[in-house]
Amino acid sequence: MSDSSSDDEEDDDDPLSRMANRIDDKGEEEGEDDGGDEDPLNSDDDQSDDEDLDTLFDSTNIIVCQFEKVNRARNKWKFTLKDGIMHLEGKDFCFQKCTGEAEW
Repeated sequence: MSDSSSDDEEDDDDPLSRMANRIDDKGEEEGEDDGGDEDPLNSDDDQSDDEDLDTLFDSTNIIVCQFEKVNRARNKWKFTLKDGIMHLEGKDFCFQKCTGEAEW
């Protein structure tokens, strides 16, 4: 019969088991850091509940829509918009599809 302590010694000498143990140890350590100091991705993009929604759309010209395609070449932007509403110079426009170019 073999002694169980001798089996443990054989595992310690095996480089593959040592590597597997290191990987397991790192996985446990990384799992503990999930509640860390880092903010979630794009957390700065979210609308704050404290911000006044009346001032959010305080502008003379507004377009609210979905984008279908956006291309940029240097400072020129070409875009295709869909299913939107525009408020331009005091008038409201609804559109199903719209294309445009802008320089930024």
